[in-house]
Amino acid sequence: GPPGSGKSRFARRLAELIGTGFRIIGAGSSSDNRDLAGTARGWGNREPGAIPRLIVTCGTANPIVVIDELDKAGGSERNGDIRRTLLAMLEPETSERWYDECLQAFCDLSAVSWIATANSLEPISKPMLSRFTVVRVGLPGVDSVDPILTAMRTDIAAEFGLDPGRLPRLDDDARRALADAVGKGRSLRSIRLALVR
Repeated sequence: GPPGSGKSRFARRLAELIGTGFRIIGAGSSSDNRDLAGTARGWGNREPGAIPRLIVTCGTANPIVVIDELDKAGGSERNGDIRRTLLAMLEPETSERWYDECLQAFCDLSAVSWIATANSLEPISKPMLSRFTVVRVGLPGVDSVDPILTAMRTDIAAEFGLDPGRLPRLDDDARRALADAVGKGRSLRSIRLALVR
């Protein structure tokens, strides 16, 4: 779906509600695969892969991993490519016996649930796409304004450690202006920024 359509927030909120633990991995900001794959035992700063660490931290075999901006994922032959590591972790057969070089052991990642977000499917390889069910999303319509504003106010209040009822009331003119912006296809990021102001 387009930027600002709420994909990342939806994925994060879904993961929170399910309650099995979750981790968000920003594929667009990753220049290598060291966090995801871990590092070999011979390195001084060795660390197991992100998913075995998540399983231990959450205490569940089925946490949710959100790969944000999969279409922007990169890497290199020298430092590792997050996409290649993901392919092995997502494939049902190899995920049951994924080898962690730091732990020097096979890890069962087969119960992990994966959600990926992307603005475009074009940069994503066919083998990667075949491991996901693709759901296309668009920008919300005017009929979604009230739930969107309520959710945004809840998030804003949480950032300040407040009860949402303690935020200033949104007057009718401001609500109409925000609804108009949604109707014109403005991104939810810009709507949230206007709401904060």
